[in-house]
Amino acid sequence: MKTLLIAINAKYIHSCLAIHSLKAYAEAGLNTDTSDIIIETAEYTINQPLDDILSDICDRVSDQDCLIAFSCYIWNIEYVKKLSLLVKHAIPNADIWVGGPEVSYCAESFLLENQSVTGVMTGEGEAVFSSLIQAYLHTACSSAVKIAQNTLTANPDVSNNMPYKHVPGIVFRTPGNQAITNPPAPLLDLDFLVFPYPDQSILDHHILYYESSRGCPFGCIYCLSSIDRRVRFKSLSKVFDELSIFLGQRVPLVKFVDRTFNCDHKRTLAIWQFLKEHDNGVTRFHFEVTANLLNEEELALLATLRPGLVQLEIGVQSANPETLSAIDRTQDIDHLRRVTAQIHQNGNIHQHLDLIAGLPYEDLESFSRSFDIVYDMQPDQLQLGFLKVLQGSKMHRLKGDYELVYRPWPPYEVISTRWISASELLLLKNIEEMVEIYYNSGQFQMTLTYLMHFFSRPWDFFLCFAEWMKENGHIGISHNRLQKYNLLRAFALKASTGVNPDALDSILLYDLYLREKIKTRPEWAPDQNKEKERISSLYHNEEIRTKYFSAFSDEPVRQIRHETHIEIFSIDVAKTAGSGIPISEEQVLLFSYRKKDPLNGSASVKTLSYR
Repeated sequence: MKTLLIAINAKYIHSCLAIHSLKAYAEAGLNTDTSDIIIETAEYTINQPLDDILSDICDRVSDQDCLIAFSCYIWNIEYVKKLSLLVKHAIPNADIWVGGPEVSYCAESFLLENQSVTGVMTGEGEAVFSSLIQAYLHTACSSAVKIAQNTLTANPDVSNNMPYKHVPGIVFRTPGNQAITNPPAPLLDLDFLVFPYPDQSILDHHILYYESSRGCPFGCIYCLSSIDRRVRFKSLSKVFDELSIFLGQRVPLVKFVDRTFNCDHKRTLAIWQFLKEHDNGVTRFHFEVTANLLNEEELALLATLRPGLVQLEIGVQSANPETLSAIDRTQDIDHLRRVTAQIHQNGNIHQHLDLIAGLPYEDLESFSRSFDIVYDMQPDQLQLGFLKVLQGSKMHRLKGDYELVYRPWPPYEVISTRWISASELLLLKNIEEMVEIYYNSGQFQMTLTYLMHFFSRPWDFFLCFAEWMKENGHIGISHNRLQKYNLLRAFALKASTGVNPDALDSILLYDLYLREKIKTRPEWAPDQNKEKERISSLYHNEEIRTKYFSAFSDEPVRQIRHETHIEIFSIDVAKTAGSGIPISEEQVLLFSYRKKDPLNGSASVKTLSYR
């Protein structure tokens, strides 16, 4: 019997840990030499046409009896509903199962509303799926069972004719369209899980996900992890063995999905120490941590890691004490400031800080204060998220108390609350776009530093910029890189009389060359034609070549020029950006693109000093 586990990812670069974990666990319980069960995985994206995916599924399973299972989340559930219906029409003999957080808490209603679906796997999927496969395997043949079901539809005890009727953790439909809920499956000992990527080819995927624990000790009311606050861990020996596989394959990026990775200090130190000792110079690891739990010993260890080896995501959510109390979240903002400042000063860890708009007791003014507090921490990324009112969460149960209005379809995003209006949240959407393009991209760091001198607070800059972009019809439009620079320049010159145009142009140009060796200079860039001979002579200067081009060894000048750029500025760019006042001092800067900054991908920059 052919079994196909399907993931519909949000982006091509993503992968789905769930289907690979289910496959590995189920296969470990099968005698692959004699089993009639063949388990395969297939990953697609929500951006692919339905017909293309349907065609590929049909090619994989033909019209034979088969089991097809979908992994369901808020970003793909509507797609899965449509696709499962098409699959059932195209392959009538298919049994279609679903699982995942988006169906686990509404299994019966989902089943009755989606007639193409045979059943729902709830909770942890590995043992449930494995038992389901075993049930099908020990049935004489699934087609015979289907015939029996068709002839016994009137039997009030039709569940007796289901091959999976005793499988724990499932909800299934009878031919009479009744939903039957079996008792939940017991929680797993995580050491019994099987490494999810035995097929080495999947390790070539850009981003892989990994878990060393399940559960969360905290009770944030908007999060499904708060339902069960028990935390279970894999043994460190197992974790080390599995991390060694990623390191041995030189996987580019591994994201830990542990909800609060650093909830156990001894364990946290052990894993980070292991990564330090076995660092292959390539693989990066991403962790979601709670800043309140980071202690001096952990910070000291982080300071010794290779730049880029570790990324930290810290959920701030809000700096409003009343909001934090309402969502059952502990957050010491002063401690957060100290921790993020220390990490930032070390310059080797990428920090990603999150805020959530639409939380209880958070109006627009309160959110703006939270924004300024987090912005001042200088994270590498400042993520503006919007509250999702998830079924099964405590927030969902309190929606009436908080007057939460949210979209009734996934991802159930908030529209308005008692404290913030729909128009204000739409304004925040525009600000989010500006933050994503102009801050999180890392392409405008020096320019933003300069422009912040002319606005009373970071929030005011992004608010004014978002409003200007909307007024001029630029919101929601995909602009190329140079257009983004042009728009920022036009806004800055219009929004503040204190901005020096020549200084702004030099700083913008610095940021532009910091990210790439552009082929066409923008029209506002200072004219360097008169400096062409001087720049050319620098590339042939023996002192310069020895002092600044050692990374290029004996390579010809043409190759060196291809991977570098020399720009002559009339101001000290860094001092001007830092002070807001033009500092007239010629600088000859060398941008080298061969070895970029591991945290933000910027070129290395050196000031050429020569006789």
